Amino acid sequence: MSATWCPAARLAEIVGEEAAAILLREKASRPLYVRARAPHPDLVELIGAGPAAALSATYGGQDIILPTSAIRPEPRKVRVAELLEAGASIRDVAAEVGVSARFVGEVKRDLGLSRPRRKPKVGREVIEAMVRAGRMDAEIAQSLGVPQKRVWCVRQEIQREARA
Repeated sequence: MSATWCPAARLAEIVGEEAAAILLREKASRPLYVRARAPHPDLVELIGAGPAAALSATYGGQDIILPTSAIRPEPRKVRVAELLEAGASIRDVAAEVGVSARFVGEVKRDLGLSRPRRKPKVGREVIEAMVRAGRMDAEIAQSLGVPQKRVWCVRQEIQREARA
């Protein structure tokens, strides 16, 4: 049997604002079975007899799922951004806020906090100018962020051109 979605506004209509806030805080995003006849004693203890009876009258014999968005005091992106700027890792932020790591990565990219996936390409002319200036291959490779073999290949081409 599938669970029935119960929006926060509808829940507040049935059980009242205070009981709805308690249910949303304690039981959000997990299926909650509502007994058909007498409300479960744990539910009565949590929100009171009247609201529990009203919930049983409406959704008795069903699993209901309550939203998590109604209990978030601030937008998720704002909280994610705060944690990222504080230096928290993507996984830690995802666990703390209750969102996916992918969502956190997207927010990080949107904020400009992530490193570019690829380094900008360095043109042959730049490497050639540094070789002609007398710099060492390792030094050129490290300063430009290119493989040392690429610098070596450019140096070899310069030498071939000089011999020709």
